[in-house]
Amino acid sequence: MKTYNLDDVKHIADEELVKGERGEFRFIIAVGSCHVPVLLRPAKNSVDALLVTYNGAIQRSKAPDGIVFQRSSWLDEFEATVIQIADPTMLKNKRLQIGWAQFSDEEWAISAYYEVIQALRERFDLVGSDKTLHYGSSAGGFQAVCCAAMDRGSTALVNNPQLDWSLYNERFVNTLLREVFHGSKVDLVRSEQPWRVNVIDLFEYLGYVPKTEVLLNIASPGDVEQQLKPILSRLETFRSLGKNPTFSFNFYFDANMGHNPLGKPYTIQIINNELKNLCSE
Repeated sequence: MKTYNLDDVKHIADEELVKGERGEFRFIIAVGSCHVPVLLRPAKNSVDALLVTYNGAIQRSKAPDGIVFQRSSWLDEFEATVIQIADPTMLKNKRLQIGWAQFSDEEWAISAYYEVIQALRERFDLVGSDKTLHYGSSAGGFQAVCCAAMDRGSTALVNNPQLDWSLYNERFVNTLLREVFHGSKVDLVRSEQPWRVNVIDLFEYLGYVPKTEVLLNIASPGDVEQQLKPILSRLETFRSLGKNPTFSFNFYFDANMGHNPLGKPYTIQIINNELKNLCSE
């Protein structure tokens, strides 16, 4: 994939863009030292909306370069222009399977994501934040909520997300700490940069809570104990941010799926319904 500097995105000529089999364009946008892989698929219908998706864990055996556009095979099903962002943390750190957009101890990829989205909006004349839906599951859900908080006025729809990645599976957390934070203890990262770890701390840091719907399987013990309960205990914090925010939980029970997200038909239906709602507002 070709790499463009952020400032050069607006100058990308149409003839430079090579379409894939689903009409998508793939390239990398460099924001400082953070190289963000992007897939852009212009809408094939009249729905005036933007869907931004983020990837969770990857299989290194299938993607040794770390670039994974999760659910790219679903592109034709989405009723919107689609931007898919592959976590650049996995490009920089070859041993990682999950990155949560942490990238490096000094650079947080979420800030780069927002700049990339803004640049693509300008270059391709895409809709603004009020018609934008950020979607992801698991680690992708964490990234979606964080980017929605940066992209004020947008909406997040997430499925079994990590709302605090430091409480996730210890093996993956410890690998991230070793590779990205030079072996720092998790308590140190929490104390020095809490907004990069927990979405509530990010909301406090920004003074803003994005409209968010969390789809959560209460048959998944890890999601209930490690994510739901700790977050619920801190929702009182929202009062300090002014008016009551729209941060909702939609619970379901599926013992067979566990932490895995809802299946393709349900996910596509939910996403497209939310996109239609954004267009009707």
